Amino acid sequence: MKVKYLYVSSHIFSEAVYRTQILDWLDLYACNNLDFELVHQFYINPLNITFHQDQKRKIKKAYSGRVHFEYIHQNYPIFRPLNKLYTLLFFMRFFWDNDRVVIFSRADIGREMKFLKGIFGKKLVYYYDLRAAQVDQDLMSIKNKEKFTSRAYHMVAETAYSEYLRQKIADKVFCVSNALRRYNVEQYHADPDKFVLYPCLSLHSKFYYSKELRESRRTELGYSDEDNVYVYSGGVGNAWHVPASFLRLFDKIARQDAKAKMLVMTVKATKALYEIIENNMVLKDRVTVLEGVPNADIVGYLNAGDFGILLRENFILNNVASPSKYAEYMLCGLPTIISEAVHDYADYCKQNNTGIVFSNKDLANLDKCTFVPLSKSQFDRLRIANVAAEKLSKESAAKRIVEELTVNE
Repeated sequence: MKVKYLYVSSHIFSEAVYRTQILDWLDLYACNNLDFELVHQFYINPLNITFHQDQKRKIKKAYSGRVHFEYIHQNYPIFRPLNKLYTLLFFMRFFWDNDRVVIFSRADIGREMKFLKGIFGKKLVYYYDLRAAQVDQDLMSIKNKEKFTSRAYHMVAETAYSEYLRQKIADKVFCVSNALRRYNVEQYHADPDKFVLYPCLSLHSKFYYSKELRESRRTELGYSDEDNVYVYSGGVGNAWHVPASFLRLFDKIARQDAKAKMLVMTVKATKALYEIIENNMVLKDRVTVLEGVPNADIVGYLNAGDFGILLRENFILNNVASPSKYAEYMLCGLPTIISEAVHDYADYCKQNNTGIVFSNKDLANLDKCTFVPLSKSQFDRLRIANVAAEKLSKESAAKRIVEELTVNE
């Protein structure tokens, strides 16, 4: 049986997220004899021609497999008939000489896939790549930006229907956490048997424990052997990143431990982050911020640390999340302070003794909670890294995921 495998995404290309969440997986599938062609969708907008050309160049350079580009309109009612037509005309070629066409997608194409299924029937196999509780993310955005408009809430309702539809028509739903599966089964009455666990893992070939890297980076950063270095790696600009919380926690630690230092790595630090640091005498002398660290160099700085920090507030978007940064911490053997709100990885931490779980109550009352600074002797970094290589590396999950994706007779 001849099968064509396509991965469809409309996600803006960035070396970190696009590489981590899409291209690394597609490369691993190819190593396991499952070749995907990449379909990248652009929304039609004449003002974005230069941006689209730049995106095309970057995607072609980043992915060794075959790449296609599709143009559709944004998901507004007036454009939906056109989008169905565009989608049919674009994908029709793949059905001519294949017995099955597998479309694995995180894009908002539920209506289009339903339309294609009505035409091609069982020749089309649709897998939904479910990454987050998008409705809750949109509601949080409305609240934070104070955009309490009828149009904003209408778009949230459309997102909810789109999520429901994609799960309804999908042959399988690849889902990043057990918590997200439970949420969607409850929220949309989705079929629990459709779900395949597909966490945001990291590549062991890129993230690993190394004493040599640790020594060289600590020397570069001016850390002594006695210093206790807490690391935060990731974004600081979105509401769920709560930079104020991890800095307040470190302030509490630093006031008890004269050897405590903190390293913050982020693509672009915000003005608010620097203001918090500059206005606190303890933080000002103890926190180092590195912006735009190349992805290949992050492993060295994680090894330089002694403890990782991953704090998220207790709401649905975080409860169902699967932050790839946690897998990076673990693969580098970095014992981590993780908040109870990140359900799946907090459970992993408890089950494997890879750090400490920070309670939702303490996170909500940081000024009043008690926290005893951690000791390096509490954790075996090599053991943490080895367990993660077996449980949190993409390489360890690739065979299972490929088996789930493969269409048989």
